[in-house]
Amino acid sequence: MSETFQVEPGGAKRPDFKHLERLYRVYGRFAFGLAVKQLGTEQAEDVVHEAFLRFWREGDTQGVTGPAFFSGLLKEVQRLCQVRLNNPGAGLARPQ
Repeated sequence: MSETFQVEPGGAKRPDFKHLERLYRVYGRFAFGLAVKQLGTEQAEDVVHEAFLRFWREGDTQGVTGPAFFSGLLKEVQRLCQVRLNNPGAGLARPQ
């Protein structure tokens, strides 16, 4: 697999978006299925996109594939679904 980080100006590393796309193609439908069962189609799309973007922003995709990524993704989707169910008007902000 190719390098999963791109170096930004100033030397900061950022996960490669193409790697995120590959992960989305492989695992997205499973995450979406989990979210649809709890929230319905429209909210499920938002939750799954947010979960993937969080992994990308936080750099949690570095060299992670298979069961480790899948497990973490489903846990994040489940957490975001619970946020939506418990606080229907709330956004998807991560608790501090």
